[in-house]
Amino acid sequence: MSTFKPKKQKEIKHTLKITRKIILFSIILMGLFYLIQTNSLTVGGLKITDFKKQIEEIKKDNKQLEIEFLQLQAASKIKQASEELKMVKVDNLKYLEETGDVATK
Repeated sequence: MSTFKPKKQKEIKHTLKITRKIILFSIILMGLFYLIQTNSLTVGGLKITDFKKQIEEIKKDNKQLEIEFLQLQAASKIKQASEELKMVKVDNLKYLEETGDVATK
């Protein structure tokens, strides 16, 4: 009977070693999983911030293009209206000069 106890104690010690290793491995694995998830969330947050910046830049560009479009559209409307009113382009332009006291008052 004395030979039975040491075998059982060895088995218990061996089982405890294996259990400790499994627990340690699980803790390390969970720690790695946590780090990977945290890193993934951080990278995702940075990507979202970059996308928001790009959206703002695109909105600014879009507003600028709308303004340019309206200006070009206004110029084409002016040209069309001048054609409808049968206006002619001025080739030789002369400005009046200020002379005398009446013009300066």
